[in-house]
Amino acid sequence: MARGRTARGSRAAVALLLLVAPACTIGVRREETPRASRTPAAPVSVPPCRTTYAAPDPDRPRITLTFDVDPSYARVTGTERVVFTPDAPVRDVVFRLWANGPGPVAHGGRIEVTSASLPMAFEQAGAGRGTQGTLLRLALPAESPAGKAITVDLAFTLTLPRAEVDRWGHTAQTAWWASAHPMLAWVRGRGWDTTPAVGILGETAANETARYDVTVVAPFGDTVFGIAIPDEPVATAEGKRRWRFVNDVARDVAVTVGRFTTRTREVGGVPARFAVSDELATGTRAERILDDVVTDTVRSMETFTRLFGSYPYESLTVVALDSIRGAGVEYPAFFWVGSRRYDVVVPHELAHLWFYGLVGNDQGDHPWLDESFASYAEGLVNRASGDEFVATASAGGAVGRPMSHWDEDEENYGRLVYAKGGGMLLVSRAEVGAAAFDKMLRCYVNKNAHRVATPEDVRTAFAPAPVVVDILRDAGALP
Repeated sequence: MARGRTARGSRAAVALLLLVAPACTIGVRREETPRASRTPAAPVSVPPCRTTYAAPDPDRPRITLTFDVDPSYARVTGTERVVFTPDAPVRDVVFRLWANGPGPVAHGGRIEVTSASLPMAFEQAGAGRGTQGTLLRLALPAESPAGKAITVDLAFTLTLPRAEVDRWGHTAQTAWWASAHPMLAWVRGRGWDTTPAVGILGETAANETARYDVTVVAPFGDTVFGIAIPDEPVATAEGKRRWRFVNDVARDVAVTVGRFTTRTREVGGVPARFAVSDELATGTRAERILDDVVTDTVRSMETFTRLFGSYPYESLTVVALDSIRGAGVEYPAFFWVGSRRYDVVVPHELAHLWFYGLVGNDQGDHPWLDESFASYAEGLVNRASGDEFVATASAGGAVGRPMSHWDEDEENYGRLVYAKGGGMLLVSRAEVGAAAFDKMLRCYVNKNAHRVATPEDVRTAFAPAPVVVDILRDAGALP
């Protein structure tokens, strides 16, 4: 997620975009490490490693979702079926209800699970007042062994909050939501993730890759965007249209419904859809926004596929919403941008499709594992961002703290996790040389593709260059 400097004040403070003043933001068409203060170290010998992405787990969950959007755009009813094969014995099945967190609830949003195929119990786990909680436990009749598939059915109602810079909201003619269905909370090798929700604007989930089959029923004249290129919509007996999206390796779901100016083209060899909400712009202005977003997507994709590996999804969707303003929010094969700053927002959000989408992480415990790497990638594409990050690399404060800490220190979240975190990686690249650093990072991506990575995985990847490990340790990213 691209975010900006905010005063502590309200938990709902608007996220103006991160770090670089608009007049100083200059896109560049060459990939070049920004200036760093260190002198190059001795050459690094990087041992052989995987040359392709690790395959997704063949037993990953199968999740089938339906969303039915009310004509008011404020309410969505849904159903969910999960077929889940744990890698350890379980006595219950746990889901996260992130839409009951303090942020959405403060603006009138929430999720209510109305039925389940197993007995339900709820826990607050940081939830906003008056909700079921952010944790749902479904009790199994007996302990289920590792390797045995479990099927669970749920029904729920999602109330979308008033429009804010966030991953869920609605206006009089647009609805958008993400991380908004009951989300399976299992992490292989670790078990159930029950970390409490926090109020700071940012991601806190730890999601495994799953096979998603998503159907959205929306008002007839609207267009729906999601985590894949949809099938042709089908009219329903109720006078709506049904849209279907299938993504075989997604960690989450994002949906947008409304009226848009759209453009379709190939980017990096995959079909891509770009859209501008009619609430943001129409006509010539909408086309200019599309020109900017497409241009920044193409040049960012060129750099990232060369350095990190092939684009990890079968399609790409980018939607510009007025309510996102100067920020951006990422989801598998999909991201939102706002009304400006595309040369900063687009590379940051696109980079997240590798760092969070392909290589997952526990965003609540280790937010730097996706945000610092996305800032690093942004700094390679946008020289002004990169120079700002490098200048912040020596700032005081630890990069590697969890979201529970940043919830109490929000004013330093962007400065340390985004800027200093991106800077420490850019300084590391300058220290050991681009070739060696890029190879070690590529090894990290290949090994941890479709997994939930940890800081120890980063340490292992950069072990051939102890100076990099030292830089990350000094920055407080590694213990």
